[in-house]
Amino acid sequence: MGILVERDAQLGALHNKSVSVQENTALFSKQAKRIKWQARIHNFKILAAVFFVFAVLCVFVATKDSPVTLLGSEFLVVAVAFGLYHLVDKLLLRQNAPAEDTAEDASAIE
Repeated sequence: MGILVERDAQLGALHNKSVSVQENTALFSKQAKRIKWQARIHNFKILAAVFFVFAVLCVFVATKDSPVTLLGSEFLVVAVAFGLYHLVDKLLLRQNAPAEDTAEDASAIE
């Protein structure tokens, strides 16, 4: 009879550990998705900056003889680049990103 009680206690402890591992696995998965989206957003920002510099250089080379055209063209490039950046960042990337973890989830991992 004592063996059964001891075995039941061991099974209960094993079940509790299993539940804890499942919770931590779900939390880890959620955090991994959030970090993956942050990396995608960071890569997008770097790519956008490179294309912006390239566009400004192309406009400069194409209109280097006329300063008025150069200024107007660079203003247009800046306005379009800012608009596209804002559109992609706010509407596409933020909409598809997973929700932030709550403080309760963050404290569970410690």
